[in-house]
Amino acid sequence: SVQVKDYLLNADGVAIEVKKVDTLESHGLFAPFTPSGTLVVNSILTSSYIAFGKSKFVKVAGVSFSYQWLAHSLEFPHRLICFHLYECSNEKYLDGISTWVYSPLRWCLWILSQNYLIKTTFMVCLLILATIFALSETYFLNPILPAIYILIYFWVASIRKHKEFPHRN
Repeated sequence: SVQVKDYLLNADGVAIEVKKVDTLESHGLFAPFTPSGTLVVNSILTSSYIAFGKSKFVKVAGVSFSYQWLAHSLEFPHRLICFHLYECSNEKYLDGISTWVYSPLRWCLWILSQNYLIKTTFMVCLLILATIFALSETYFLNPILPAIYILIYFWVASIRKHKEFPHRN
């Protein structure tokens, strides 16, 4: 059986350390929370998110966005709290869906049932929020990026300074 501190290979063949082992026995459909938003089932990589309808994309004001990106971006607060800051060991599921997702999911279903103007207005706001979350996760949770930006800033500043005040011999 799998133990804490064991190493398992992910879908890319990279060894990852087991940090926690849980047992859950239930019946029905489930959308478990995973930090990556993906699962490997029978050697097949799949999403742990749902899509509305038959398409992989939602279209808002003529622009298509993947449900995977939208769901993953909007899950940022959940990932931040339950994966990066704390451990949500007592997380609950309703009808196979995390309580973190259940209410927002019902809200999104309500939005999608509204007329075009209301639906588009809410979806644009939702996409702005998702973009803010995606950028926040990319830039603030990756500690190397700010360091790279600071180094680039000082490098560009030194080049400008050198051009303005060249050394005289």
